[in-house]
Amino acid sequence: MNDTIQEEQSRPFYNEWVDINQLPIAEDSEFVGLEPEYLYVRLSNILITTILGGLVLAIFVFLSAFTFSVKFMVLLGFVLLMAFWGLLTYLEFHQRGYAIRSQDVAYRSGYIFRQRQFLPFRRVQHCKITEGLIERLFNFSTVIISAAGDDIVVHGLRPEEAQKLQQFVNEKVDELTKEMHYG
Repeated sequence: MNDTIQEEQSRPFYNEWVDINQLPIAEDSEFVGLEPEYLYVRLSNILITTILGGLVLAIFVFLSAFTFSVKFMVLLGFVLLMAFWGLLTYLEFHQRGYAIRSQDVAYRSGYIFRQRQFLPFRRVQHCKITEGLIERLFNFSTVIISAAGDDIVVHGLRPEEAQKLQQFVNEKVDELTKEMHYG
């Protein structure tokens, strides 16, 4: 036993270079886009926020001692901000997508700040399905695939599709866990 430890300690550490041209590439065609109707859920959330926030802001502005021009500018600024948020949501929606590969799950999002997230199945700790109030009204679900300190959140799936994805991820994780423990 001591010979094995000494042999390992006497070997130099070597970290081999990897040819970047040989790395696998996640093609855009691999990603599945979200259901087009899910855009209505996203825009509905913005509309509700705009209405509620606008009412609160309007009450505050009209009860304040600001001049009419200042009141108008504040309300106009709020409306423009909400319109910009809606536009960004619309543009960003078409960038969202997910991909299931043999070793990992991937998710992409973002319009201004694009993000691609990959989570190997070996790191997955659990997978759950959630449904918010607006999502339920439009018959959508969200799948959250969690690992230590990292989550992939796939919005805009139909409940049946979400259950299939959750079942696949759980089966894949169980398969890898059994492979690690039992060879």
